Amino acid sequence: MILLEIWKGVLAVGLYLGAFVFAGALLPEKYHKSSLTNLCLLGFVVYFGVFQIVALPMKIGRLPLKYLTLTWVGILGLVFLFDIIGRRKILSRAFKNCFSDSKKIAAGCVFLIAAGVLALILGMNVNHISDFDAGYYIGLPVSSVYSNTIELMDPYSGQMLSRPESFYILNTNTVHSAVIFQTLNLHPLVEEKFSMTAALSVVFCLFLYKGGKLLFQENRRKALMFLMLSVLTLLFSYSLAGVSHYFAYRTYEGKAITAYLYTTGIFVFFLGIFREKEKKWGWTGLFFAALGGVAFCNTAIFVIPVMISALVLPWILLERKWKAFLPYMAVMAVSGFWLCLHLIL
Repeated sequence: MILLEIWKGVLAVGLYLGAFVFAGALLPEKYHKSSLTNLCLLGFVVYFGVFQIVALPMKIGRLPLKYLTLTWVGILGLVFLFDIIGRRKILSRAFKNCFSDSKKIAAGCVFLIAAGVLALILGMNVNHISDFDAGYYIGLPVSSVYSNTIELMDPYSGQMLSRPESFYILNTNTVHSAVIFQTLNLHPLVEEKFSMTAALSVVFCLFLYKGGKLLFQENRRKALMFLMLSVLTLLFSYSLAGVSHYFAYRTYEGKAITAYLYTTGIFVFFLGIFREKEKKWGWTGLFFAALGGVAFCNTAIFVIPVMISALVLPWILLERKWKAFLPYMAVMAVSGFWLCLHLIL
């Protein structure tokens, strides 16, 4: 039984990464240039942005969890069919590009080893510690599946609630865990603390690698060094309740994902815009980061627009990129919508 859960957990890691790639492939080629890295990173924010739009109305409407599970599985099935039929050439090119020469193969092997080791370390860390918020991040999905509701059962008392807690009303990452639990029968102790942790570790490494390539003019060796030094800095600069603490020991928690992953992703998406090589990829990434970031924690309502503004506004004003105001305002409109909704609900 334990071995089966382990294999299911490993399978879930592959399913997550595959879902991110397929979500990225929904967009036309000009947004990702058939790059597997671009597809996965863009797909990550698209995946959780779309889930937020699908799950939140059902959560507010207090619909049974089963309805959301069937809806999400159906959406993923349609995405898979669409990509296999309409985007198979893009996906094929993306995978072929990874093996087009020996240097790319070598860089890919080094990346996989580094990301795999990091995922294993973080998975071991998270699984051997019971943190303060485990009752929320683990208990809430379990109580939702048990009651077939979307967060209408208190995980501590077992009492049914008349409505979801207003403070967490916009957060849907625990709802996503409940959907996966109901679909794969994979307990959140495995799904959150191993599968999600490992998948997010790989995405984090991809963001660092992509950022290194943008910073060092596509030099793969320097990008890999940047990746390794960044990870080592986080792992060996431990500070209680700091980013490194949440990164190393509470990787799957919403506030941690906002702190170490979304902020890194926003910076890398901005680099794509700043270098003027992948503007469409960068702006689309920022838009979906603003759309789905609130799924993880309320802090994202403020952190994401502030960080985007801190990066984009000086660039617009100093470089006089006045045309960039339009996509910037579109991103800010999404963040403003979440803020207004948070105040209303």
